[in-house]
Amino acid sequence: MKKKIIFGILALALLTPLGLIARGSAWGEWRVGEIKALVGYAPDGMRSLASLWSAPFRGYAVPGWQTGPGSAIGYIFSSLVGVALIFLIFKAIFYFSGDDSGGEGRHDNT
Repeated sequence: MKKKIIFGILALALLTPLGLIARGSAWGEWRVGEIKALVGYAPDGMRSLASLWSAPFRGYAVPGWQTGPGSAIGYIFSSLVGVALIFLIFKAIFYFSGDDSGGEGRHDNT
């Protein structure tokens, strides 16, 4: 079961370049101007926090590989980094909560 889940997550990570052929912007990645155009206004909180974060790779592109097949590398890299970060966060949560099963739960064979 664990191998199937890992394989599924990796398959989804490798499929992320499909976003390159999709039209429009990705859900939840709207800029302030896009939100204003879509709904008629931009929330104050969004406008005030818009400059707080900028992505390490603008548009998921690795510098020098923005076009052609190389553009997919940035998408795959971003997805794998995201999966790794989520895994590490959950491992830390289980470690600090005292759960020594690594998130797999305790198995009582009684």
